[in-house]
Amino acid sequence: MKRFVFILIILVATMMLFTSNGRTQLASEERRRLGRDDKVCRKELPEMTKRHWEKIEMIWMWKLTKELNLDEARAAKLFPLLNQYERKKWELEKTQKRLLRELRGLLKKDKPDEKEISKVIEKIEDNFKNQGKIKQEELERLKEIFSAQELGQYILIKHQFFKDIQEIIRNIRKGRSEYPLKKRFEKRNWNED
Repeated sequence: MKRFVFILIILVATMMLFTSNGRTQLASEERRRLGRDDKVCRKELPEMTKRHWEKIEMIWMWKLTKELNLDEARAAKLFPLLNQYERKKWELEKTQKRLLRELRGLLKKDKPDEKEISKVIEKIEDNFKNQGKIKQEELERLKEIFSAQELGQYILIKHQFFKDIQEIIRNIRKGRSEYPLKKRFEKRNWNED
């Protein structure tokens, strides 16, 4: 277990070292390409940002391993499960964006067709239901891996981790320097907000 965590830490540290140069330049280039207010979606961002998401996922795995004291057996069950559901969520999100574009196009017409609009709204509603089902199914599968206490910790860790990531991304887009990762991702009491 210690060897696994050590190797993971070395990988993350090495990747962070190689990407720390030129962060400000990259942020300004991304801002020019994407605009300040675009939502982050890894499937639609430039290749460089996809690589950033891969690094964030590596840090996420390291964080979970460290905070939940995952052994190799549980990590081998957990991470493929998380990846599987993450792919499903991204596909549903991609479908949702396509449906919203379609709805927007229908509403921009001079004489919108009520039946077409209703069909698209039904598809959007079905997509929302599918997103809820996927989240519920993922939670049920996580209950097979974690105790109730560990699942509670996982939920709080996930919430805070991605909240921190969103804040870092906002700051980079605004041209501010990134918060020090050590401060942002140090071990904390997840019962506090």
